[in-house]
Amino acid sequence: MSFLDDLNAATQTERPTADVTVLLNGNPYTLRFTQMTGIDWGMLVDKHPPRVSGLAAEKPGDNPVYIDLKYGYNIRAVILEAAPLSGAIVGEDPISTAKWEQLLKALDGAAFQRVCDTIFDLNEIAPEKAVDAARKGQKRRQASSSSHSNSE
Repeated sequence: MSFLDDLNAATQTERPTADVTVLLNGNPYTLRFTQMTGIDWGMLVDKHPPRVSGLAAEKPGDNPVYIDLKYGYNIRAVILEAAPLSGAIVGEDPISTAKWEQLLKALDGAAFQRVCDTIFDLNEIAPEKAVDAARKGQKRRQASSSSHSNSE
């Protein structure tokens, strides 16, 4: 395949999704999140710098959020803004950003963390893993083709 073939295929492929089941008022609901485009994710990231911008606390009582420092942005703020942009409630009509905020506040800590982990995984971790897997596959193919040509 050529670069243009791959580009066309990439723009026509559905983005990955992931589901999270949460309880509201004792009833289960499935939240489905879709991986955002790189541009949309990047625009959110640009708006939310890390919660503390250095290893030393900025003022007494501050503690840096090390995961923010690792990725270079306030992960929690990005997730809160990304949820209504990338999420849907399976089997329900779309809800407003205000209702998403209400929904996220209604979740218990474990459910909220699952939502955060899912959105973060779709937009940061899964793409990193895909690149790593593609590189490893390319190295294996190159090693295989060079061993075949050496044996000829």
